[in-house]
Amino acid sequence: MKKIANYWPLILLFFLTLITNLQIGLFGDDYFYASFSKLGFWQMHIKHYLESNGRALVHFLDSLFLILPQPIWAIFNSFCLCAIAYFACKIITLVKASSKHTFQTLLLFTILILAIPIKVARQSIYWKTGSMNYVFPMFLFFLYWYVLLKSFLSHFQKGKLLVILLAFISSLTVEQEGMMTFGVTLLLLIYYLWKKKQYHFIPIKPLILILTSSLTGLCTLLLAPSQFTRIQLEHANDSSLFSSAKEYYHFLIDTFLFSKEYRLHIFIGLFLLLAFIITLSKRPPLNTEERFVFFTTIILAIGSQVMLIITTSYGERTTLPAIIMLAFLSCLILSFFPSTQMKWLSICKQLLASSLLTIAIFHSITMSQNYHHSNMIQKQNIAKIHSYIDATEKKYLILQRIDNDDYSWSMPYNSNYHSYWFEKYYQIENAKIIWN
Repeated sequence: MKKIANYWPLILLFFLTLITNLQIGLFGDDYFYASFSKLGFWQMHIKHYLESNGRALVHFLDSLFLILPQPIWAIFNSFCLCAIAYFACKIITLVKASSKHTFQTLLLFTILILAIPIKVARQSIYWKTGSMNYVFPMFLFFLYWYVLLKSFLSHFQKGKLLVILLAFISSLTVEQEGMMTFGVTLLLLIYYLWKKKQYHFIPIKPLILILTSSLTGLCTLLLAPSQFTRIQLEHANDSSLFSSAKEYYHFLIDTFLFSKEYRLHIFIGLFLLLAFIITLSKRPPLNTEERFVFFTTIILAIGSQVMLIITTSYGERTTLPAIIMLAFLSCLILSFFPSTQMKWLSICKQLLASSLLTIAIFHSITMSQNYHHSNMIQKQNIAKIHSYIDATEKKYLILQRIDNDDYSWSMPYNSNYHSYWFEKYYQIENAKIIWN
């Protein structure tokens, strides 16, 4: 019963995010991928992979969820968020060979996911296409990392085929998580070769096969015919690669050092890291697996952002992998501290955790309320569209703008591209639309 009680933060995370997910309408690229079922499902996917985007798997699943009733995606998205927290916790349990830190790591991870800034969440979590491009790949990555480590520590006696399969699937999702999947595999191989005497009983062949599987999946993504067209279009108006890199550098500095929305995650991470360094001499040294996961997390968090330096396709949404890895690093460092026997310190920890959880819950509920208001406006607009289609005399189609665009993403009145697919999806291409 005590083990089950350790997982109540996941239940809280699931239902709080589900409440918000159920309020999500169609935004941005949703209109494009939702049109696939009307324009020829398989033909559109083939054309899209060859001419526009190499993310075949996530966009295939995205177009499927856009056909299905909305609550199915809402449940799936909340499940993925919980699964990220769950497998992150399982990785910590695995390297520590102990589950006594399960509750506190899950609680902190839940707090940090619920507290993700709206600027990030609106672009990467709370819209269907965004969630399939950012949340789902992170779920696959953490699932893969856990299965990889578990199989490695069991000398690849169990789960080898599953690891090879997951390496391929996780690597072909999107560029960031694909590179992270390949990266964690390569880092494990390098670490194994470095510590070969300690792991002399582990055959190197499975690691090579897994790395090859990951590379194959990554190549289907990065070497898709459409990727070269996409890169050319991104840099068509750029003066140079250097100028793009310089702009991206300023974006990262402004985002992670000066943006107030990221302060909670960065403060908690730096505070725990500083406390860890200060108390380093007073605690037993980290074991081999703990050191590997610690340094790998830092490398992947930084690498997930640095890899985008050659592209112009970035924004708050692309910082989600770094935020998740920072949350994981915070939970990992927290697990390094021994349980305190001092009552006053235990009370302080409980009060701090309660305060942070209250802030995170309030933040989540506020988002849910605002998305509910946006959804009501969208439903009214859909009703007006149907009335317009059914009307015999068609003059103007007057639709209402979202009151607060922070709780939506790239509405038709924000983008000519999305306006085109919005009209095509609802089959109102000839309508004279007025947005009030």
